[in-house]
Amino acid sequence: MKVTNQILPLLTIAINGVFIGGQLLISVLLGPFWKKMEPQAVLDWFTQNVDNMGLLMAPLGPLVLILSVIVFFKKGPSKLLWGLTVIFMLGNILYLPFYFIDANTMLVDQVIQLDMVKTELLRWLNFNWQRTFFALAALTTSIWAVSKTR
Repeated sequence: MKVTNQILPLLTIAINGVFIGGQLLISVLLGPFWKKMEPQAVLDWFTQNVDNMGLLMAPLGPLVLILSVIVFFKKGPSKLLWGLTVIFMLGNILYLPFYFIDANTMLVDQVIQLDMVKTELLRWLNFNWQRTFFALAALTTSIWAVSKTR
């Protein structure tokens, strides 16, 4: 039992680190690459690659949220910090149903007008940065919680 109490928080931190790394890769490397592309090339890129991105990224955020909830409900001195971690990850994940699912579908299905692709891409990247900051806040509170219990 004690091992689980030590491993789950560290596993949560590690998986969130990987998740944040993926989000930063998208914003820092892919974002500028997409901005230089012609609108039709952006749509073609999304059509060819967004499923692979989703396979990698989609399970990580919810997994961090689930692990954070589990750790939150375990007895410990850092309940408030784990509660904040849960809230921050929930904030991160809510971008999916409220924006990214529809936006990705629109880009993949290429139903957006070409003159609107750059505007939508900037919105997409802005929301991705916001999600990254939510995940970073969750990482900060979870690290703080673990350090407080040591």
